[in-house]
Amino acid sequence: MHRKNNMMVEEITFDDKKESQIMHLRYKGGEQYVQSFINNIAFPKSLEELRFFIKEHGCYNVEDILLEDETNWTCPKWAKVGDIVFFMHSKTAKSTITKLRTCLNNSKSDYSDEEFAEMISWIDRGLELYRRYGGTIFAVGVVGGLPEYFEDQKDTLYHWNSPLYCDITNVVNFANPIHISEFNSFIMVSRQSGITPVFGEDFDRLKEVISKKNSIPEFLRLGIASSLPLSKIDDNNWYQLSNKYRRSFMLETQFRTFYVNRLLRYLSDIKSIYKECDCIKKNKSITFVDNVILFHKKYLPVEVKLLVSATPNINQQLRQYCDDDEIIIDRKNNRRVARARIYNNRVLVIDTEAIYMYKAEQDILMTIFDLDYLTDYMTLMVVEEKLLEVL
Repeated sequence: MHRKNNMMVEEITFDDKKESQIMHLRYKGGEQYVQSFINNIAFPKSLEELRFFIKEHGCYNVEDILLEDETNWTCPKWAKVGDIVFFMHSKTAKSTITKLRTCLNNSKSDYSDEEFAEMISWIDRGLELYRRYGGTIFAVGVVGGLPEYFEDQKDTLYHWNSPLYCDITNVVNFANPIHISEFNSFIMVSRQSGITPVFGEDFDRLKEVISKKNSIPEFLRLGIASSLPLSKIDDNNWYQLSNKYRRSFMLETQFRTFYVNRLLRYLSDIKSIYKECDCIKKNKSITFVDNVILFHKKYLPVEVKLLVSATPNINQQLRQYCDDDEIIIDRKNNRRVARARIYNNRVLVIDTEAIYMYKAEQDILMTIFDLDYLTDYMTLMVVEEKLLEVL
């Protein structure tokens, strides 16, 4: 849910993305290609959590959304700038509130009269919020920044223990919240996760249900469900079609098959890609890099991610593929390349946003090329030149 103020993001070197993020909105004329998801906001699960909201946060998560027009919130790894998030207050919150009230009454002796009264007051306040918004989609916003991984949220005891957060902007509250009974015939709200994807026709139907009872913001009105024309992608149009839709890939396997593999074949001297290669160092465990290509007569390790900024400990992971004594590029035929033929302190990294180069001696991940600009054969040549500059 809402990110705690004292969190620190792991330091990774990135270029300023503000300008390019503005370009990431997928427009078709006045319309915008989007993906969307429901963020289901639960009630505190324990008295400890309740005290956190009282003493540290000052309001409930639902109130954060009701009071703010922008925030930083939990999100799925695949969320992209311009995507739409619907905020829902959990239908199960009422039973949680009832359990907390019982638990508090049973442990009344553990608190001073003042503390007990304050906690009862907050439980009553939570119940009133539930009466107004429980089991409803009550607000909508726009993903305004790429997901980021926050290491110190991974092991939190609180119910929103996702380590992935992104900026949400343009939050708009609905005058008439939409109850789950009005959309559960075509959307199954997840009980296992706070995030429920809403794709394709489901997005169009939900937007229609909302608009019948509310005036909807322009970004929702213009939003159209993103579709992937995978069957139309081939070797002649991949950098146009795949580039247009690459942020809609939810799975790394899709991104590899329809985008990265074709890019790597172009960059490779022999137009071939080696997959799942063994990086071998003396007296150390074998590590496995996604790909290796022969690039200007030497072998270059390649790692593929959906989103670098949402990947935990990315630099630490990339260091494992450096300083190799040899790499096995073909296990079946036991084909090995020795240290002298490897770019040993470099790893090429590709995600749905950009092409990067990891430099082990400085432990930095450099942005080499923004994929928004990879639109034709000439820009492919520019990518090749830029990679050569940093090897």
